[in-house]
Amino acid sequence: APSVIQSPDIDEPIRHGPYLLHPFRWAGALEEQIEHPAPGASGASGASAASPSRPDRPDPLVTTDIAVARRFPLWRDPALPDGWRLYDAETGTDSAPYPDGYVAFFVDEEGWGAVKIYLYHRTLRPYHLSAWRGERIRETRIIDGHPALVDYAPDNQVFSTQVSIFNRTTGLVYVVRGSHPSLRGRHIDRTIEIARSLYRTAP
Repeated sequence: APSVIQSPDIDEPIRHGPYLLHPFRWAGALEEQIEHPAPGASGASGASAASPSRPDRPDPLVTTDIAVARRFPLWRDPALPDGWRLYDAETGTDSAPYPDGYVAFFVDEEGWGAVKIYLYHRTLRPYHLSAWRGERIRETRIIDGHPALVDYAPDNQVFSTQVSIFNRTTGLVYVVRGSHPSLRGRHIDRTIEIARSLYRTAP
């Protein structure tokens, strides 16, 4: 796909990395859901297959302690404004059912919800995502060479922003949902920078 496609402008399904974006209420054919080999395997397409050595889901763990969260297998410290802190992080729960991924929720200096982060290996099948019309815009983009989706509402500061970046090399997906006023509405670039920090600070 081109580097930027706004979802209201598409008239047929578009494959973009692991994402399959199609028009709202699309009634035509969709891509078959195909299993892909894990990254590094012969013929790998970039989508990550579940490893036989990984459990389907780790033992559930919910923590408010950043030191404990940093022991999660895929944990990354995001680059956040001063004073923002972890509220809770989960792995192996219904909210974070990934084999080795997690969900983390951060609040601002006053304790208000600010940003939620999902980090996990890609599963076997593509996302099937319906585009919609109205105040929100969903775009395909290329971010640091990675296929990505961004979701924002440039004319409405109430709506949260969201960015999902797929790293073809590692098979990891980085999703950041910005609910803080400094991230909502048109401020998708600020949400993107938080997502980029997750792999730029990786050891």
